[in-house]
Amino acid sequence: MQDNNIKIQSEDFEAILRGEKRAEWRKNDRDYKVDDIYNLNEVGTDRRLTGRSVQIRITHVVYGGKSEMPKDYCMFSFVRTDENERCAILENALQQSRSALTLARNELQEKSITIVTLAKIIAGGAR
Repeated sequence: MQDNNIKIQSEDFEAILRGEKRAEWRKNDRDYKVDDIYNLNEVGTDRRLTGRSVQIRITHVVYGGKSEMPKDYCMFSFVRTDENERCAILENALQQSRSALTLARNELQEKSITIVTLAKIIAGGAR
């Protein structure tokens, strides 16, 4: 069974928390693949685990042997899994808002047509 825990230096861990770091250059000793889930565990300058971790999902991998990258290394892009959840919630809210706006627009158009029709009737009756 593969260990899905990866140690990461505090400086890089903090950059991930701030949303600044979205990629990692690693020795490809785990055969990293898109959609793999890993726990990034922070290690301090003393190389001991601090107890903080963040879960990520790999979204893209460039394998070594291309360009100047050594064959046994890779570069992968990732998102935090809690970001995925937040994005899904926001996407759902956006879709609900779009639906509500479409309904409101349609209702306003129907009422506008009714008002125009009434105006025509009144104008025709006033002749």
